[in-house]
Amino acid sequence: MKGKRGFKMSGPSLYKNSPFTQKSENRVYVSDTNKVDTYVSEDELESKFKKKGDDPKDYPQLSVQDYSKVKVDKDGRKYVSPRVD
Repeated sequence: MKGKRGFKMSGPSLYKNSPFTQKSENRVYVSDTNKVDTYVSEDELESKFKKKGDDPKDYPQLSVQDYSKVKVDKDGRKYVSPRVD
């Protein structure tokens, strides 16, 4: 099916890469001692990323403010995720 502008339209796959449909692969699980709706500490966030080579692109250059505040998933585990502004 084609839309008004000639673009192919399809069902759910149309939103496959939308930030609103991203699954848990972008979640960074944090300590249970963190309070919901607060930021994690810089040290804790940095400790979640392991060194994987000598290439600078392997290391995220994000700060705590680049991540969401602490949230809880359906299993009761606390996590943060990259902010999408």
